[in-house]
Amino acid sequence: MKRWKSSRWPAFALALLACWLMTAQAAEPAAPPSDTALALRTEQPLSTQRPFMQKQPTAVAAPKQAAVRLMSWNIRLDTPHDGSNAWPHRASAVIALIRQQQPAVLGLQEVLHHQLVRLESALPGYQRIGVGRDDGQSGGEYSPLLVDSRRFAVQDSGTFWFNPDNQIGKAGWDAALPRICSWALLRDKGSGRLLRVLNLHLDHLGAEARRQSVALLASRLKQWQDDVPAVIMGDFNPSGTDQLLQVMATSLPQHRDALSLLSDGLLSDGMPSDSMLSDSQRAASPAYSYYGWDQQPADGVRLDFLLLPPTQLKLQQAMLIADEAQERRSDHLPLVADVLWPAQR
Repeated sequence: MKRWKSSRWPAFALALLACWLMTAQAAEPAAPPSDTALALRTEQPLSTQRPFMQKQPTAVAAPKQAAVRLMSWNIRLDTPHDGSNAWPHRASAVIALIRQQQPAVLGLQEVLHHQLVRLESALPGYQRIGVGRDDGQSGGEYSPLLVDSRRFAVQDSGTFWFNPDNQIGKAGWDAALPRICSWALLRDKGSGRLLRVLNLHLDHLGAEARRQSVALLASRLKQWQDDVPAVIMGDFNPSGTDQLLQVMATSLPQHRDALSLLSDGLLSDGMPSDSMLSDSQRAASPAYSYYGWDQQPADGVRLDFLLLPPTQLKLQQAMLIADEAQERRSDHLPLVADVLWPAQR
């Protein structure tokens, strides 16, 4: 028998050892993958996965424009003179209704600083616009805007006083108190379209002050010199003899009251709307927006308005929300409107 040369034996031995090791490894059960290996496998980009794991893209329709819900509400200042109707007894109900309505832009009137702090803490996600009317900071009543920061980015904002010189804390003309308007220029984060919103509270005693304030408001709108649609909301405090509604129509000819547009049943293009409120919903919306704590709804009057330019914004719906049978949230009712920008051409 021919003997192996000594130089070949080490190579043969190494090959035999390698075969034995491979056989032993094949016989052992596979060890579970390590956490690191699992993480790497999970984080593989879709492009490196097997073809059957990939979903074929499907056609997606263009998203439908979401209406902008606007809400104006005089929530009544906090005063102990209101007794059982004072703010501490009403605050939870006010907050609950705002949460239910989920306005994208909320304009409030008669809000003291501590009331505003409570509202902000209960309504996260809203950006506040506005200052106190007495000192331009936190003194006196606010007419603030609360803007849903998920929907809108604030591009510009401010507050002006209703007096000839725009002096902070000064009452104008025959007004009993200083009166203000807080405003904001908003950009819709989804579409990029712009909207300007103004929130005001006119004087309750000075008829001349109310008329002059509307004229001043119209002058402010002209100063912006742009085509951004402007919504004007708030407590206008008209009386039966001050002719304020006529002044509003003359000074703001491009604007219409949302509830009046609704009753006309017309859109900005003059065509009947198929998205207006039903007859039952219209019946549930009161014609009044204010009645005192010691009054009944039959004594109610309309003090609160939401004005919009119907050639620039399409109204979907608008209504005043009546009080619950056994609960008064404020001496004013909230006014809500849903609007859309016209389709871009």
